[in-house]
Amino acid sequence: MSNKKLAINSLLYSAGNLLPQLAAFLLLPIYLSFLSPSDYGILNSVQIVGSVLTIIFTLAIDKAIFRLYFDFNNEKSKKDFLGTVFIAILSSVVLITSILFIFPGILGSIYKNITFYPYISLSIIASSLATLTVVPRSIYFVKEDAKSYVTMILSEFFLRNLFIYIFVVYFLKGVEGYLYGQVIGSLILAPIFIYITSKQVNFTFVRSYLKSALKYSIPMLPTLISVWVITAIDRVFIERYFDTSDVGIYSLGYKIAMLVTVITGSFYKAYNPFYFKIATTVIKERALTQLKKTNTVYVLIVIISTSTVSLFSKEILYIFFSPEYFESYKIVSIVSLAFGISALLGIFNLAIYQEKKTLYIMYINIIAAFINVALNFIFISKYGVLGAAWASFFSYLVVGILSYYYAKKCFYASFNYQIVNWLLLILVTLNIFYYYFELDFWTGIISKIFFINITLMFIWFSFKESIQNIIKNN
Repeated sequence: MSNKKLAINSLLYSAGNLLPQLAAFLLLPIYLSFLSPSDYGILNSVQIVGSVLTIIFTLAIDKAIFRLYFDFNNEKSKKDFLGTVFIAILSSVVLITSILFIFPGILGSIYKNITFYPYISLSIIASSLATLTVVPRSIYFVKEDAKSYVTMILSEFFLRNLFIYIFVVYFLKGVEGYLYGQVIGSLILAPIFIYITSKQVNFTFVRSYLKSALKYSIPMLPTLISVWVITAIDRVFIERYFDTSDVGIYSLGYKIAMLVTVITGSFYKAYNPFYFKIATTVIKERALTQLKKTNTVYVLIVIISTSTVSLFSKEILYIFFSPEYFESYKIVSIVSLAFGISALLGIFNLAIYQEKKTLYIMYINIIAAFINVALNFIFISKYGVLGAAWASFFSYLVVGILSYYYAKKCFYASFNYQIVNWLLLILVTLNIFYYYFELDFWTGIISKIFFINITLMFIWFSFKESIQNIIKNN
């Protein structure tokens, strides 16, 4: 691939992944003006069931396409492999979905106040239909067809949200309408995705290909399940100890805090190839020195992003959401710290990936998942939704400490602790001040913007060359 095509594809992939996230966030205030905290709690609870079902349906076998596709030397064997993966996923979806509907108590017993019909059942159907996009998306990705990849993502997002809007806003059908919107949007697209898949695969089943794919994907499952536990199990505990309104308040705070990962994720994706290029092609001592500078830039961006989301959480809720959701700002302040630590893990994980010690990451996430369950069990019963937020924070803190420990054994480039510590001290002080001292709306927002801009100018003039190098190389 030429450098020009690589640049264009990178831009398209970034846009395809980022635009739906931003659009979903912008649509959220509209939907929540028609959904009470209890409604949103029900919706978020069934959505996390759907997210784990996606992992179970596919067994992460789609991840094997990214690596094993290039092991086949001719077009027929590649199409046979893709067809085998598609048939395996489709068979898994049909089998598991059938079992879940025959025995509704399997998932129906998870929640105290959320019934299998209509909520969980609709989530199962929506998740089942969503798997039809897995193989064609993966094919477009390995064939470097970024335009088709992005078109598929955006068309799926648009059509689903068109029907969600119709059912929630126009017909006032609430949570049930939201889920029906997802299902109908996916149903309309299903024949198109099947047609696209049929043009790219041979509908044949080769047992040896499936065995190779599962051998590659199965070791990923503990990590994927562990990450799901860390990021989603708290809603189950909140619903069982309290009610769906508490889940709704917590979920909105969690969603806003996720802006940290949206902001830092874009830079991290650009930093990945830059890091590995330097780590692989430059003498180790020189590479570590150079990467220490760029690591510092990344850490500072993480700190500023985390602080900004936390600082403006009250204003975001005041402007975009109804007063009944305002208490979510307390969740944002804590969970944004958790996501800040999660983003910081990026430089630790890069050091581990460079040495190909990926088992370390699996061990870390499994340990953190058990700790997260224990903390949720203890904290939520005593402190409610704030307990769930602190459980997330301490879980990510454990992941951070363990990741740092293992990264030190690998290609660890460190960062400038002096600058980072000073910035951290300043921004933490600001956050504490604005959390406990109430200012009028305009005084608060203008002063926060002023301080954040001063901080951004400091970062730019201190690390201008390093930032430009990352942009130039990506």
